[in-house]
Amino acid sequence: MMISTTAIQRGSGTDRYKKVVFLSKGERSAVKNGEKVYFRSDYLSGGRHGTYWRYVINYGDNFYPRVPDSEEIKFLDSNDRKEQ
Repeated sequence: MMISTTAIQRGSGTDRYKKVVFLSKGERSAVKNGEKVYFRSDYLSGGRHGTYWRYVINYGDNFYPRVPDSEEIKFLDSNDRKEQ
């Protein structure tokens, strides 16, 4: 598991093409090898009580954002609070 500080989500909501850009070489290779790379998006998912956390998937030459499940979100939020 990695948490990216450089990844940015392009596109939001019902945009047809949502992508993740500015991943480091190590993060890209980790995603291609099946490891989960998480990042904080600028876009809230799931409405008022949603999350900003996303993980990255690889399809072809592109990287796409996906919303993690509730257990992963709890874990990421608890680690995020410890770092602050």
